[in-house]
Amino acid sequence: MEFEDQGQTVRVDLIDAEVVTEDIPGMLVATSDGLTVALDATLTDALRNEGLAREMVNRLQNLRKSSGLDVVDRIDVQIEGSDSLELGITPFIAYIKDEVLADAITFGNNAGETVEIEGEKINVSIFKK
Repeated sequence: MEFEDQGQTVRVDLIDAEVVTEDIPGMLVATSDGLTVALDATLTDALRNEGLAREMVNRLQNLRKSSGLDVVDRIDVQIEGSDSLELGITPFIAYIKDEVLADAITFGNNAGETVEIEGEKINVSIFKK
């Protein structure tokens, strides 16, 4: 690498330089073969809620399987959980319905299967259409 300093050309080779890296708070950084990649690892509420929705899909798929439903069977779902769970997954209802082939997802009291998502016990019922 060359640069000008006070009218003179200065040449710096890799052997003449020392590269020092520091962690960036909140970022995951990896370096390999001269390339560095940094990812923002901050969990936002939106990311947490998306994670809740994905976990709900997983639990519902497991219930479908343990109930002996065919992969093409349509279902209705009833969920009893905290207000924060309901608020968190509500924006993802269409996604959840598509993934588990549900025609309807409702929130309310039920005595269904108890599942756990992020330490919270949730009652879930599925009904074949």
